[in-house]
Amino acid sequence: MSRQRSDDVGIPRRRNSKVDQAHPVYELDMWLVDSQPLVWRSLAAPADFTLADLHDLIQIVMEWDEEHMHHFQTKDGRLFEPGASEYVNPFAEIFAELGVESRRPKDEAAVTLRDVFDELKNKFVYEYDFGDSWLHGIKLIQTHADASAFAHLPICLAGAMAGPPEDCGGVWGYTEKLEILRNPDSNEDWHQEMIEWFGDDFDPRVFDIAAKNHRIAAAWGKRTPKPSNRKRRH
Repeated sequence: MSRQRSDDVGIPRRRNSKVDQAHPVYELDMWLVDSQPLVWRSLAAPADFTLADLHDLIQIVMEWDEEHMHHFQTKDGRLFEPGASEYVNPFAEIFAELGVESRRPKDEAAVTLRDVFDELKNKFVYEYDFGDSWLHGIKLIQTHADASAFAHLPICLAGAMAGPPEDCGGVWGYTEKLEILRNPDSNEDWHQEMIEWFGDDFDPRVFDIAAKNHRIAAAWGKRTPKPSNRKRRH
């Protein structure tokens, strides 16, 4: 299954199937933008999975620790955030005076994959930790009519490379730290510091899919999504 990068923002190349909104399972590709080698995951989840659920799933498969803020954003700038229904933009009046549209974020817990891909068709962005700015591309690959084909839902179907540790400076900081870790002769003090930072057993090449799916199954159990009542799209 090819995961070569495209020329825009590192989207894995793979032919899309048509979105059938009557199908109960959505298959997604997710990748860490600008990571080299590419850190990616292939996921399947119920079509009624909310973006809040998806955030929790991403935290597991990327080995994140829920230490920072996050949001989802579409190509046209719409935001989905936790608790966004209570959000009040402090600059709304200024935006109005300047004639600039101030978009109110939507609550991620009230929006499902079926809702998002009804509007978006193909991809959107998940950003975690606004300081390090870990940007993840998320792309719909296909929909599935048979939920029983999956051992459990949600599930991680495939992936490559470990998720970067928290607070290591984003993609560029992580790359720099790995380079120091790989080259002990360049600076012994820095190398020892990186060993202490990552831990003795950290290997950026390892992705333990069985361990991730064990955590996922424990968090959600077995779910049997039901088909939507919406008319199929052709």
